Amino acid sequence: MTTATRLLLAILAVIVASCAALPGKAPPDDRSVLSGTITYRPRVALSPEAVVRVWLQDMSDPRSPVPVIVDMQTIRKPGQVPIAYALRYDPAKIVAQRRYTLLVKIYEGDRTRFVNAKPVDVLTRGCAANCEIVVDLMN
Repeated sequence: MTTATRLLLAILAVIVASCAALPGKAPPDDRSVLSGTITYRPRVALSPEAVVRVWLQDMSDPRSPVPVIVDMQTIRKPGQVPIAYALRYDPAKIVAQRRYTLLVKIYEGDRTRFVNAKPVDVLTRGCAANCEIVVDLMN
């Protein structure tokens, strides 16, 4: 192998190694994604300042007044319905015998505008992918 070829290979190796270290790509993790859409029936537009929050809850203990939150996603400026969500969670925290639900609230300012009144079972007893959540208008 000539000196020029060795030099070229060394330069290429440096370029490839530096590209792998570029920011912008998150390192892979061991988290799973629960995704779908959020919608509502009333023909009402959301304000540009609306915020959507999606909670993955462990509802297994009926004695617990507050469900255990497994994970949460906040969507700022969601636009109009249907609103896509992608809630990342750690599958190591999921126990097959437990009951998990999604809670969705849409806020406008300091006011809760929409909420899903009926729990939506997910993962172990319900939807595992592309879950549609219908939220209700608060009075």
